[in-house]
Amino acid sequence: EMLERKRSRFEIPRAAKCWSMYCDFMASPGVKCPRCWRVVKHCCCAALPNVKLRPQVIVLFHHEELGQHSATNTAVWLTLVGAEFYCAGLREHDQRLQRLLREDVDGTV
Repeated sequence: EMLERKRSRFEIPRAAKCWSMYCDFMASPGVKCPRCWRVVKHCCCAALPNVKLRPQVIVLFHHEELGQHSATNTAVWLTLVGAEFYCAGLREHDQRLQRLLREDVDGTV
């Protein structure tokens, strides 16, 4: 029961809305690059090599930060090398993150 109360304290209904807005942006980024979030005319993604980090990198965003679509965010650049986004407060993401932490016997996550 205590765990459930803690969990519900962090589950913010707005997180689902922000994640949905992020997904909409990724589907139709307009004048921005969906990969680096820079205005397309300033984007240099085509010149970057396709690199994948060896360790699994997870970026946990606060839901309000996720909706800003700012190219100056370091976390955005981590996704260019294979990092995964997780939105704090989104039940599905919270559950996946908890599962990853439980399964991580080496403590590398």
